[in-house]
Amino acid sequence: MREQIGTDGLEPTPRRKKASSDLIHLRSLLSVLPGTNAGMVTAAWGEIESGLARGIKLREVWETAKLDGLAIPYPQCRVYVSRLRRRQRRSTSAPQPTRMAL
Repeated sequence: MREQIGTDGLEPTPRRKKASSDLIHLRSLLSVLPGTNAGMVTAAWGEIESGLARGIKLREVWETAKLDGLAIPYPQCRVYVSRLRRRQRRSTSAPQPTRMAL
């Protein structure tokens, strides 16, 4: 493989082989269902969240998700939804100031 000389003239810099089509395998993961129950709930979070925002009870959302193949007990679904809500709250809240040690 040919290498170009770096900007400082000393170190060679490797060339890229391909352009933006490098990530075809990673992009294909978007169409694959997750292998874990937590991953399945996370993948469906947009639909779950919009249902809850419209006033549908979590149990009703869970029963509908069961029809779509989400085979987890209701208490476990509650745990996953609680974790996703907490994660979302943390990401939207303002960063807390760091304390300096004296």
